[in-house]
Amino acid sequence: MNDKLLTITVPVYNTEEYLPKCLDSLIIDEYMDILEVLIVIDGSPDNSLTIAQEYAQRYPNTFIVINKENGGHSSAINKGLELATGKYFKLLDSDDWFNKDSFKVFLERLSNLDVDLILTNYTKEFIFENRTESYKLHSLPSNKLYDIKTIDRSLLSDKTLLEMHHTTFKTSFFKSLEIKLPERAFYTDTILAIVPMLLVKNIYYCNVNLYCYFIGREGQSVSMNNYIKNREQLKRVLEYTYDKILTNEKNTEPILLNCILSKLRDLFNLYYIILSKLSYRQAKLELNKWNLFVKNTKYYHFFNNKNTITLYNLFPFFIFWNAIFFYRTIKMIIKH
Repeated sequence: MNDKLLTITVPVYNTEEYLPKCLDSLIIDEYMDILEVLIVIDGSPDNSLTIAQEYAQRYPNTFIVINKENGGHSSAINKGLELATGKYFKLLDSDDWFNKDSFKVFLERLSNLDVDLILTNYTKEFIFENRTESYKLHSLPSNKLYDIKTIDRSLLSDKTLLEMHHTTFKTSFFKSLEIKLPERAFYTDTILAIVPMLLVKNIYYCNVNLYCYFIGREGQSVSMNNYIKNREQLKRVLEYTYDKILTNEKNTEPILLNCILSKLRDLFNLYYIILSKLSYRQAKLELNKWNLFVKNTKYYHFFNNKNTITLYNLFPFFIFWNAIFFYRTIKMIIKH
């Protein structure tokens, strides 16, 4: 059987310790013929290439190794999307994995669908703390096809709805959007989760805990220290996402546009918080530039309805910065 139901792209850089668990979670013997797993080695200097090649030798009709020069996480995703041949497309980071039982159910359900977007649950796996957090879409009844033109606004109210770990897209739909992720940038999963939603026509929610998101790895990009270190990359991603919204908003259903703008408002607010953690002088400089960008957006009055953004524009900077600093200090005291 040559037709592939699902392409899973696995971008790899320096994750040899975690890669076998990731790839093992994709091996279900009765479904290997309909799976395409693109392991994109992004110039990784460790032993990841050798590990990936072992899986390709064992399952040559499923695992495909692409060995490319280092271009960053987003360039590996771009390559995977370019080469994907499956009817559907999903991203799996190489330090994460799928729940195998849920994966079986998901594939069975997927084989009977024809839809732009399939949503599933995910779990955050705090391995070093021995705990798990489950993220389900409580507002959206499961196992039902929804037409965006007729869906009720309340069904799209979950805070985590627009997150990459939930999503699987029809490949032809995704490619038609001509998304080219900014290269050498972290946080491009934000683009993958938000931008396609601008033009989605139908949605199906499969209520299984599919994606297992590993939290706590040293150097993980979602830690606050790395947010601060890589803040310019996040800024590029947010600006790119906003530009895509402006380009496509005329063709976006109002219910989706409101949902997308709400998510972007949360991310803009996060960026204010990140910048507020810099030194007084640097925070003042960068927040002034960022706030000017936000003020000049078409949806400023919508974005301004968020705590940190509102506070920044309500008070002089020295009051804002000291209030944030005092709040963080109190939180640390309470925590300890």
